[in-house]
Amino acid sequence: MNNERKREAELLYEKAVELHKEHKTEQAIELVEKSITVNKEIDNVPGLAETIYYKGIIFHESGHDVKKALELFKEALVYFRKIDDAKGIGKALYNIGWTYRDIGELDKALKYTRENLELQKKIGDDDRTAWAHVSIGWVYTAQKEFDSAEEEYRKAIAMFSDRKDDKGMAFATRFRATSLKHKGEKEKAMIFFKDCLELFEKLESKWQVAITLNEIAEIHEEINELEKAIEYYQQMLKITNELGKTDVSTNIIDHLKNIQKNETKND
Repeated sequence: MNNERKREAELLYEKAVELHKEHKTEQAIELVEKSITVNKEIDNVPGLAETIYYKGIIFHESGHDVKKALELFKEALVYFRKIDDAKGIGKALYNIGWTYRDIGELDKALKYTRENLELQKKIGDDDRTAWAHVSIGWVYTAQKEFDSAEEEYRKAIAMFSDRKDDKGMAFATRFRATSLKHKGEKEKAMIFFKDCLELFEKLESKWQVAITLNEIAEIHEEINELEKAIEYYQQMLKITNELGKTDVSTNIIDHLKNIQKNETKND
């Protein structure tokens, strides 16, 4: 294998990752495609698997083309299997399952997420096993099988807790809270949203704090506790202003005006 060309492919890939993090989607896609081309030309199967997989990540996370992302994850899976890369196989299965969930093909989502769970258990990766439980729970939530979802989230949270993984606990707890909200158990959901809010605050993850504040505000609004809803929306607004998320801030301001208008009507 030509080492210079292999390094060329790696540098293109690394730059694509940077551009994707900066939300420069089109430029990221252009560079990752160049990296794929080089990897094909030098028959670098590990590099090919990774770059095709990452192109899928870009397409999925940017909302560019979710169905195309699914095709890319499946193509990457073939290459990961060709080189018997268990970690690569697992992350491809995980994202295939998650993407099927996103497009509403829930039986297929469950198939791939379960396959990933079994693989992670087999190779003894506790972190990815915990995330596999989260992904299965999220499919069950979509299927309105809330008790099964709850069981999966409990398993995930217990595993994250054992590992002292606050980030994993925060996300798993929020998925659990969202599932309870969809089930109609809003008061219970509120408790778990507040639990994960504390964790995201501890992690100093401002955007995740803002998202969770929005969830809490929405529940207060739904149960007609409007003053509390306004309080949480205002906390969220402060953060979105700090982060420079102008569109989100504008939406919050408009929503607050509507709540206050309705409050005035009801007085």
